Amino acid sequence: MSNERWLVLLEQLSFYGTKSVIITGGEPLLRRGLHELARGIKQIGMRVTLSTNGTFKDRLAPIMPFVDDIGLPIDGHTHETNAVMRRGSINHFAKVLGTIKHVQETYPSTKLTVRTVISAKNKDSVPLIGGALKQFGIDPSRLRWKFYQISPEGTRHDETVNGGWMVSREVFDDVMNRVREQNPEFKDITCLPVEKSIKRYLLLDPAGNALVLGPDAQGFPTQILIGDLVADFDLVAEELQRSKYFPTDITHGV
Repeated sequence: MSNERWLVLLEQLSFYGTKSVIITGGEPLLRRGLHELARGIKQIGMRVTLSTNGTFKDRLAPIMPFVDDIGLPIDGHTHETNAVMRRGSINHFAKVLGTIKHVQETYPSTKLTVRTVISAKNKDSVPLIGGALKQFGIDPSRLRWKFYQISPEGTRHDETVNGGWMVSREVFDDVMNRVREQNPEFKDITCLPVEKSIKRYLLLDPAGNALVLGPDAQGFPTQILIGDLVADFDLVAEELQRSKYFPTDITHGV
């Protein structure tokens, strides 16, 4: 949709009580005019989070004045482990470290969240990521570090479940304990186990379809299509509010 149509839709959602928007993807910085969209969202009065993969540092300048919180991912303490998690993107590690440091130095008033997904492929590397951040000159006192138990929600459901990626809640909790023990300088650490993803987000796809996260037959989060907000906003908004998986955490994103 055009920026103008997105802003009409988001203003309607604001009337219903939406206070925060996460701009994500794919990679959102590939969208032309993204800074204009973010500026419009701020003018509506919403809080803006930008979730980007960290490889487009040179595209940040136009949008950052309209961003309250930026999320950047790092999933391993070495090029190799991070590349496994990034599905082969060997250049991501150095680029995202550079972007994290750039954000700290250039946009000190913007809240910075480093995001790490914990899977069977990187669980032993995760507690060492803090050391890699500090070695690169990144200040642990000026960021939030957020951890996610890997979830099969999305297009890679079967690969994630059957390809040796999943970790149990016990393993996830053990990794989190090691993270805290080995990284005492990082004071702002939060974690999101799989089950807490359910009812957490109202998702809007590029066409304006509204989806929520509910459990599949195995209890894993899955996207549930509610309807096309653009075609019939009032009807779909009513369906959303009737859904038992409609997100109700008003503090999320703050």
